[in-house]
Amino acid sequence: MKQLWQRWTNPVLAKEFQWRMRSKKTPWLISLYLLIMGGIILTLLFLFKKGQNWFDPEESMFLFTGLSMVQLLMLSFVVPGITAGVISGERERQTMPILLTTTLSSTKIVLSKWLASLSFMILLLVASFPLYIIVFLFGGISPEQVVKMFVHFFVTMIFLGSLGIFFSSLIKRTGVATVLAYMTVALIGIGLLVVLYLVTILYAAMNPAPSFAQNPPLIAEIVAALHPGITLLYAQYSQFDFSGLKLSLNLYDVYITFYSILSVLLLIGSIYLLSPVRFRIWKWARKTGSTENMHDRDATASE
Repeated sequence: MKQLWQRWTNPVLAKEFQWRMRSKKTPWLISLYLLIMGGIILTLLFLFKKGQNWFDPEESMFLFTGLSMVQLLMLSFVVPGITAGVISGERERQTMPILLTTTLSSTKIVLSKWLASLSFMILLLVASFPLYIIVFLFGGISPEQVVKMFVHFFVTMIFLGSLGIFFSSLIKRTGVATVLAYMTVALIGIGLLVVLYLVTILYAAMNPAPSFAQNPPLIAEIVAALHPGITLLYAQYSQFDFSGLKLSLNLYDVYITFYSILSVLLLIGSIYLLSPVRFRIWKWARKTGSTENMHDRDATASE
């Protein structure tokens, strides 16, 4: 483990960790985050227990769901903003050429920036564990649901961080990269709901049978599986029993698999865009083709 850490540690990663963790803003931001989340829990607990001497486990499940949705929304707002400027910011400060002339590879630069940017959000997730334990003590929530929720958060955070890094590598201006990252997040969060609604209306008009309400089309399930909010609800309720749906896909598994693969592809794309020799293969192929054509012309002329 120590050898693996020594292999991947580098001045960029160490500098980013020190800058983010030693900043005076870090403890205040963590305190503010926990204060907001704790305030939401206490407010909902007060509303649910008002005039009652007992606590319904179903209300505990509703509280758990509401808290997890709020945290998912905060991840969607914070992570793209943190990661969208890590590469483009180096270009704007004109320090990227210096980084590229060092012994650090493009892979290490991208992964170091990515890990350092996500470390703060990981710290926030870990710090929020006790808040979920408070809700967990009231009953109605299984440990499996808690584990699935945090795995969902982790994969979502990795994807949003990879998305921000990709746009930061693609666009030279931090402002434009941030806007594109947030537009993509809005497209996923709102656009998929619109597409799901249109698909449902279209298939309902084409198949007015009563069984349609219980057996949605496969394309509707795929669209739903790509939405973070819907899959988070699916993970917490296991099935959409409250709506009587019979799904052929496990929305949670599809979400985890798809966005994990997409995150890897976005990181590979970021490394490719940052590499100064990314067009070498194309130039080599073009040069090889030109050389072969010259040899063919020489052979034809000699004949």
